[in-house]
Amino acid sequence: MDAATRLDEAASHHRSIAPLGESLGAAPYEVQQAAVTRRARRLGSRPVGYKVALTSPAAQAALGTSEPATGRLLAVDVLPSGATVDLDVMFAPVLEAELVFRVREDLPMGASAAQIAQGCDVAAGLECPDSRYADWFGGDFPRLPLSDVIADNCLVGLIVVADTWLPADAVDLPAVTARLLVEGEQVATGRGTEVLGDPLRSVAWLSGRLAVAGESLPAGTYVSAGTLTPPLVVRPGEWRCVFSAGLGDVSVRFR
Repeated sequence: MDAATRLDEAASHHRSIAPLGESLGAAPYEVQQAAVTRRARRLGSRPVGYKVALTSPAAQAALGTSEPATGRLLAVDVLPSGATVDLDVMFAPVLEAELVFRVREDLPMGASAAQIAQGCDVAAGLECPDSRYADWFGGDFPRLPLSDVIADNCLVGLIVVADTWLPADAVDLPAVTARLLVEGEQVATGRGTEVLGDPLRSVAWLSGRLAVAGESLPAGTYVSAGTLTPPLVVRPGEWRCVFSAGLGDVSVRFR
């Protein structure tokens, strides 16, 4: 059984597997693409965008890389603010505050930060990374090789997105602050500078990576750009994040 099949079957049967390591049998992004294709077909869900991971120097150092990594989002992975999620359908999720971009008009291949700012809207978001691998989270970062992280779709779990969208060029993105609360108690804070110094750089990195394969970011694409806050292990209750700059708040309830 190939690596993509093993990952998809772990997801479909909701049974964690051991990290694959050297048994991946193919380049990690090739395994990722094959596994996402299988999952999309199995769920009848179309691709709608990307997440960008490893957007802080500390995360890159922990995984032994000097650049971010990316995973692919399906429509079933993107939820509206206020959604309720049953923890029984997840593995071992953590949660982070994110800025989510939505492409307003087709971007050129290898789009610059300025082109992204002019062609995208941005909203408050929460990302809930999860993994098909057993014991994947190490307290601050995944306790996995980079190859396993990429193959497992960069730990895509779900994305929660607020319904207030602002033009990206109307927001001082590095200065955006986020306050994360659980059942009303503040548990973490962060700011836009945590994402490569400027969240626009995260989307520009993604655009550049896609350009190598002759791909671009078409209108309607979602991009979860990277975390503003440290990852926290999810527990039942309401998780809400309050963003500055007129972005408002976004929430999800876990049960």
